[in-house]
Amino acid sequence: MSPASSSSSPSSPLTPSSSSSSSQEAGSSEPGYVNYSRLHYRLQQPGAAEQNTGGYEDDKVQLPFTVTDLKGRNLQQVTGQHNGQSVCVEQLTLDFEYLINEVIRSDAAWAPQFCSFSDYDVVILEVCPETNTVMINIGLLLLAFSNSDEEHCRPNTYHSNLQVSWDLNTGVCCTVGVGDLREVKGQTSGSVWSSYRKSCVNTVMKWLVPESSSRYINRMTNEALHKGSSLQVLADSDRCTWIVL
Repeated sequence: MSPASSSSSPSSPLTPSSSSSSSQEAGSSEPGYVNYSRLHYRLQQPGAAEQNTGGYEDDKVQLPFTVTDLKGRNLQQVTGQHNGQSVCVEQLTLDFEYLINEVIRSDAAWAPQFCSFSDYDVVILEVCPETNTVMINIGLLLLAFSNSDEEHCRPNTYHSNLQVSWDLNTGVCCTVGVGDLREVKGQTSGSVWSSYRKSCVNTVMKWLVPESSSRYINRMTNEALHKGSSLQVLADSDRCTWIVL
């Protein structure tokens, strides 16, 4: 609960950052792929008419949430000046399709080959409460032209991924990494996304325990066992580690 006199923010939480690798809207206080809103709610006053809360200014998307007090009573959204106490709800939304195009255009080495993406999957790798930063991995199925002159007449289907960090304090996304194009040949979309999610798990596991000569997580899987047979040995040649089964 906060007094109405303190409901206005002393400074805008969205300030363009020079560290962003994606382009910013000229003259705008927030990136084009982000919408920020502050909504105020309070108990419906006796005799007050029901307000229409189906939308609000700037055509920003309002998430379908309900605000209640500690007794479970629904609070009503209020607009304009109001007296008494209210609950302030801050909402930050990210337009992934806009962001994907911006990251590819600005940071992907294969941007000149890129035509369009047909599907994407988003995995939250980490949320840091100290810095209010969200690490996001975006998997992509896309159409792009081949580097080969003979195959340049028709685009092929590729899979790739984009890693971005989203600063919730400013709303700005920075590109952390852009994966290479991997051509999809004879694979179903299900197998592509299964491999993608497995790679996300591997990434998170490596982050949980940093790689070093004395301390790391080494994940080796007997995948053949799920197909009716077992491998003779699990091998990790990079770390000179083998497990005989």
